[in-house]
Amino acid sequence: MRQAKHLRKCKLYLEQQTATGKSNSITRDVEGHAIARPEQTTLNNVIRKLTKAEKLRLDLKAAALCYEGGLAFAQLQTDAMKELFFELNPAFKPPSRQYVSGRLLNLTYFRLKARVDKIITDMPFINVITDGSTDITNTRISNISIHSHVGSFYYLSQDIGTLSMTAVNQANWLLDHLRTISEGNPERINSVSTDTCPTMIAMWAILMVMNYTCLISLSSCSLS
Repeated sequence: MRQAKHLRKCKLYLEQQTATGKSNSITRDVEGHAIARPEQTTLNNVIRKLTKAEKLRLDLKAAALCYEGGLAFAQLQTDAMKELFFELNPAFKPPSRQYVSGRLLNLTYFRLKARVDKIITDMPFINVITDGSTDITNTRISNISIHSHVGSFYYLSQDIGTLSMTAVNQANWLLDHLRTISEGNPERINSVSTDTCPTMIAMWAILMVMNYTCLISLSSCSLS
């Protein structure tokens, strides 16, 4: 009853205000005091989206965990790894193993090779280590490593195919790569170290005949 009485008074008051032309002012007063609804907070409002450059930079760092730590590429998609990345940056989603083994691997290789090439270019003298090996299918592989002030670089492993790695062929193969490594200046080659197998000993003799004694100044060091 009390509420009904109150509503009747409100209705009467509005009728009186309408009769005197004051209804619009009442409406404006009510609208002016209306409470604005706050904007709904969502994850999209809180988490800043990554730019393409930021996403690529983080993808490369995530992939480096696999390359340098010997982790399986699929490790980046485990729940534990996703939780770690979310805690570090909620906007970052780790790359797939297909992406890690494809484009990211190629980008990482070319960037690392550029860094290594720059170090070798800046070296006044270069120390080379070379030997031969076979893979699991008995394919002949020739290898070159380079020792520098920052450590040793595993520079090259080349499948020599059907080439018979005689002393002559080994000498020619090595000289071709030494010219590339030294950028055409063999005087930068400070030493070449090999094992002491008969082929390598014969190669030393060939290099001496070809007047490349500077390349074998320390080559009698056995790696075996």
